[in-house]
Amino acid sequence: MIDVCSIFSNILDNAMEACLKIKDNERKIYIRGTIVKNYFVLKSVNSKKNDIKTDDNNIISSKKDKYFHGIGLKSVENSLNKYNGEFRFKDLGNEFELDIYIPIESEVNLNYEKNSIM
Repeated sequence: MIDVCSIFSNILDNAMEACLKIKDNERKIYIRGTIVKNYFVLKSVNSKKNDIKTDDNNIISSKKDKYFHGIGLKSVENSLNKYNGEFRFKDLGNEFELDIYIPIESEVNLNYEKNSIM
């Protein structure tokens, strides 16, 4: 449960912070989770203003005090590593896209399909 909270809170914090730099009518945060084959897939897209800077596929914080900032996605990555999960991100100009993939056991997937409302 701690890892789930860490993942969601860091994603939402980053998205909200990016949106605060955007005009009200241009702000967007989109988060969707689904099961695809044997993976839980979480997609997050939010509007943003600044370019994403990276170093060895790690995002570099745009804040002046880098010692206390820029650890959100590292925390997400640490939580995902416990479950053999991974994430990928894209800088889409005025949007930031984050895709998270977490493998799930086949019986969990079967139980989801049996209990699904659809």
